[in-house]
Amino acid sequence: MSKFVVKTWKELAATKYEKQPFVLEPYIPSESIVFCFGNKSTGKSPTVWSWAQAIAAGKPWFGLPVERGNVLIVEMDQPEQSVAERVTPPKVEHPSDGVWFVFSSPLSIPNVQPEVVLKLRELHRQIRPSVVFMNTLRQCTTLPLEDGTTTRLVYGWVRDIFPGSAVVFMSHPKKEPPANLKVNLDEMFAGNNAWRNDAQTCLHLQPRKERKRGQSGLYSTAILRHTGSQVSPLYRPLPLLLHEDGTNWSCPLYDELAVVQGIYENA
Repeated sequence: MSKFVVKTWKELAATKYEKQPFVLEPYIPSESIVFCFGNKSTGKSPTVWSWAQAIAAGKPWFGLPVERGNVLIVEMDQPEQSVAERVTPPKVEHPSDGVWFVFSSPLSIPNVQPEVVLKLRELHRQIRPSVVFMNTLRQCTTLPLEDGTTTRLVYGWVRDIFPGSAVVFMSHPKKEPPANLKVNLDEMFAGNNAWRNDAQTCLHLQPRKERKRGQSGLYSTAILRHTGSQVSPLYRPLPLLLHEDGTNWSCPLYDELAVVQGIYENA
């Protein structure tokens, strides 16, 4: 039965609402759809693994609040061995019991084989994930991403299969525009704008190479931009540094704040 609520303006103004819950604030609201895109080799997969580690452990992600929960990663873009080589020791010292990987051939949402639907539903019942990561969007459906109807079908399908979970879609950018063409880089993802408009949170993992004053190494290799939200103010761009192992992130901004805090605490 569809939900249908009628209130007067006065009743609406008098209603008290609970604070929006988050799995990872402000990027992953509970029971939401999150759309995140980034260029190839920018670090989309390491971002998923880093978020998954923090959520499974219930530990803040570079100072941002996290609610502990289980995580399911539906991996359709990389083979099992390739992922294993990047997420097991020595690159990741402590693999988490709270993160499950599903290695799947591409889906054809909404026309997914019944046995696959049953398996995903069973996994959801067993794991009860706070977050499901779909890696990547282009492997989720054979329908054209440029069609807004595809967005509604895909988002509706995952809400039905994973009720109560936040679902994060990792996606790719459009082809590079001509150098003389001015574009909004935060909207340069493959597909229709509905992918962004119909999600509760939108993120852009943007490549970045910047040297810090007086420093010889790279200050950051990417910046995580919080480009849209239906449930919270937008957070400032977060600089991230992908380590040479291609798996682990650090955050120069968080590291600097931690040093400053330590200085004042020890003063």
